[in-house]
Amino acid sequence: MPAEIQPLYYTGSVEQYNWTALGDFDFTTDTKDLDVPVLVLYGKGDPFGMSMADAVVSSLSRAEVKFVLLEKCGHYWRECPGVFFSQVRAFLDLPY
Repeated sequence: MPAEIQPLYYTGSVEQYNWTALGDFDFTTDTKDLDVPVLVLYGKGDPFGMSMADAVVSSLSRAEVKFVLLEKCGHYWRECPGVFFSQVRAFLDLPY
């Protein structure tokens, strides 16, 4: 694993490497017209930083967004499966 992505918390180089690899990818054109409830779970320690979370939420301008910042989590749900699935179940109103 490259040293730049070993920390659990944001590093600018991780974000830059990913955007460079993605090129001109822009997901906002596909999400701007969604008008359904959307659950956005975001790890406080995500290496992309809060700017990514802000971009995701902003791109859902017509949707009813429930944003949850997962305090002890990074980028992957496996870092905090209990709280992750608890939030998903609550959003979908599923029994535990």
